[in-house]
Amino acid sequence: MNSQEELERFTPRIQNALPFALTNRVVLVKTSRNIPLNISMGLPGYEDRVMERSVRYKIAHEKQVWIYSAEDLIIHKAVAARPQDLRDIEGVVYRQGDKLDAGYIREWLTIFAELLANPDLLQTFERPWKKIGGR
Repeated sequence: MNSQEELERFTPRIQNALPFALTNRVVLVKTSRNIPLNISMGLPGYEDRVMERSVRYKIAHEKQVWIYSAEDLIIHKAVAARPQDLRDIEGVVYRQGDKLDAGYIREWLTIFAELLANPDLLQTFERPWKKIGGR
């Protein structure tokens, strides 16, 4: 089965959903109950690292969720690059400060910048990082 056939199993939320998905690495569809769903197309190697670095957080008796590291949250938000995501990156950088692993963030944003043909991607982190005096 090819990508187009897989995509046809869902109701796309936008026109030209397949080219959008291949360019942006996210599939925008609706569930059978008409709920919007974003399906991230994982990058081999990166998604494994995300899970290794995530932590379990107890939200209720016998209920837990996995939470991304601050660095991986910054990377995901930089790739999404919506206005709110960019504000969120600034907030995370200001709150976490020098606790952030800037090298890890730079490494992956450089990879995603090349993959997405977006040379400015790294700047979504570097601008707030420099404002707090990060190196």
